Amino acid sequence: MKFGITNVSIMPMRAAPDDRSEMISQTLFGEILEIEEVRKNWSLVRCLYDDYRGWVDTKQYYPLEDDEAAKLMDSHVFYSKETVSTIYNISGKREQRIVFGSHFPGYSNGKIRFGKNEFIVKENPLTLKIVKSVDSVLEMARKFMDAPYLWGGKTPFGVDCSGFTQSVFKTCGIKLKRDASQQVHQGENIDFIGDILPGDLAFFDDKEGRIIHVGIIFPNNKIMHASGKIRLDILDHNGIFNEEKGDYTHKLRIVKRFL
Repeated sequence: MKFGITNVSIMPMRAAPDDRSEMISQTLFGEILEIEEVRKNWSLVRCLYDDYRGWVDTKQYYPLEDDEAAKLMDSHVFYSKETVSTIYNISGKREQRIVFGSHFPGYSNGKIRFGKNEFIVKENPLTLKIVKSVDSVLEMARKFMDAPYLWGGKTPFGVDCSGFTQSVFKTCGIKLKRDASQQVHQGENIDFIGDILPGDLAFFDDKEGRIIHVGIIFPNNKIMHASGKIRLDILDHNGIFNEEKGDYTHKLRIVKRFL
């Protein structure tokens, strides 16, 4: 097997090996990849965090030797919790901006290293601590408020519904799959609307019964989700009610608990 690690802030993952192809997801700085195929300037990769596959620009990841890849995969991983953080590339003598949800595999004493690259993480190490709690989920979710909707996006600068939930829960130590249709098979079922709690995930289906949307439940019968942008709307047994439109926009299918 061949492996690589994302060494740019945000790397688009596309459906086909072409810059004009649909972006189906993104990998962020520090995410480890399995390289399944290389075709000229493009690589078909599997993101080890969630098993998602897609094509990426070969210039946007750093190849790893097998022993180094194994060491990084076995190491503890921290995640950036700031909208934008700064790392300093010691070998390249330059600063680099990274975004919320970036990976710091093998982080130790304020530094990370892969290959010939060594980085100083300038984010306060105290903020890297992973806290698995409802309060932490809601706090991380609020960092995305008003972020624009972007199909395939996973960051506060552009995000889709399941990219939002995955990124938020990741920084709280809970691993979710990439798509809403995959996330719905995780967690514990909540059978009655009266039993839902903040931090639960609500899933919504289309007319054919396919899961197409997900959001994070907030206090006071609210839900934070991606619809044009990350927003707070009303949630009841029917689904999401948008007060601005005066209508329901999504039909509730099921609620899952992860905490």
